[in-house]
Amino acid sequence: MDQIRKVTKAKCLNSLEFHTRYFFKKQYGSKYIIGDHHRLIFHYLERVLSGECTRLIIKIAPRYGKTELAVKSLISHGLSLNPSAKFIHLSYGDDIALDNSEMIKDLIQSDYYQEIFPEVVVKKDAKAKDKWYTTEKGGVLARSAAGQVTGFGAGLVEDPDEFLIDGPMDPGPNKSRLQKKLGFSGAIIIDDPIKPEDAFQDTIREKVNMRFDSTIRNRVNSRKTPIIVIMQSLHPRDLTGYLTRPDEQDEWEVLSIPCILDDKTCMLMKDVLGVERQPGEALWEFKHTLEELLKMKRANEIVFMSQYMQDPKPRKGLMFPLDDLNFYDPKDLPEGSQYTYIAVDPANQGGDDFAAISGWLIDSKIYIHDVLYNLEGADVNEGAVIQMAIDNKAHGVGVEGVFGWKETAVRIREGLSKRGFDGEVRVLRPRSAKHVRISARSSFIRNNFYFRKDYESSPQYFKFMQNLTSYKKVQEPGNMNKHDEAPDVCEMVAGFFEKQFPELWEIK
Repeated sequence: MDQIRKVTKAKCLNSLEFHTRYFFKKQYGSKYIIGDHHRLIFHYLERVLSGECTRLIIKIAPRYGKTELAVKSLISHGLSLNPSAKFIHLSYGDDIALDNSEMIKDLIQSDYYQEIFPEVVVKKDAKAKDKWYTTEKGGVLARSAAGQVTGFGAGLVEDPDEFLIDGPMDPGPNKSRLQKKLGFSGAIIIDDPIKPEDAFQDTIREKVNMRFDSTIRNRVNSRKTPIIVIMQSLHPRDLTGYLTRPDEQDEWEVLSIPCILDDKTCMLMKDVLGVERQPGEALWEFKHTLEELLKMKRANEIVFMSQYMQDPKPRKGLMFPLDDLNFYDPKDLPEGSQYTYIAVDPANQGGDDFAAISGWLIDSKIYIHDVLYNLEGADVNEGAVIQMAIDNKAHGVGVEGVFGWKETAVRIREGLSKRGFDGEVRVLRPRSAKHVRISARSSFIRNNFYFRKDYESSPQYFKFMQNLTSYKKVQEPGNMNKHDEAPDVCEMVAGFFEKQFPELWEIK
């Protein structure tokens, strides 16, 4: 029996998959049914355990085993590797996080776990569900993703002796995967940080995103401590979208698994698992057949594309949905334009972006070639607008002068004059409400504006497009579009060209 225990322990330590299957059978009395997507998840989590990946996003449909693998199994396995490992587990609600925490603690205290890992001991006074420790000072803190996460750090504090002047020491190619895993010291694991029904509530969604930056990100005890986000995609700007934006400070590995296989996932399965799958197949027929998936798609395509295909589409009601816009390849754009106009909207309120775009008129199309869109303020962006006008060989510049921004327009005019600019610089004072103006020219923008195909490669252009494509047709009281600078500068460019060149869009 002792030999069997030693072999079982060795297999559990070496493989998260074996650990999961072994203890699932002990807990529930049945086998854990493993699909190809589980093996992909195991592959990526093993890379986290061995220190090869410190920032991981896994996007997968609900009820496909993500919590069992990436929360319950990963934490119990991590503590078996290192009883001093520290974990922070977050979910959208305290109840969910606390239930997971209690199940992990119950597993560790079970006779079958203790038989294999007697060295992992929960402290006798650890009665709380939300925070408990092992006798080796490891443990788990469980909270809501929007709640307080203080007084507890994930992972172990770095040993300064492990670092050279140029950074961390290379563990060496001869170190085995298990040897690397035994150095695992914990992680932050975020599982479904927002409810599906809250994903389109801007205030709730952005609160979770901001909480990640202001609090969660800083709760690691070491730069080597992993952070794992595992969830179903719900909105282009949910936490996964927020963390994969161009200006995000960390580099995230992303495993996105759709329920109807695509080319990319099939190729990944072949490379990682050696499994031949075909695009268009159901991911896991044990859970959903292709017929069932297509039926779900017909019932509610928006929900299906987000939660089951990991490709969230905006809900109806957007004024400038991405699919309705025109795009162009910058390499195909001629060097000159018939007329280039730059529209500038200085930030009017706290948190607003300073926005400026250049519109190139070629024939009857308006190409949005260059974008300034940031929070740097007028003192920095006045010079940037001047340079944009010079670089784009602009013929005219319009600067919105409400809310005391007339001085900004004057300084831009003076700066351009010193650079030899002979075009017109005007201060614009709109006489109607912003949303009314944007609505009136929305059709003109959708039909005649062309945006860069490669906008994702520019952080400011990318942010501008996010703002533009999330603007709503109907402004609900108490839920207004707080940041509308992108559609505003588009309206300014549209208004200029429509008035100055009416013959180009004459209705015959």
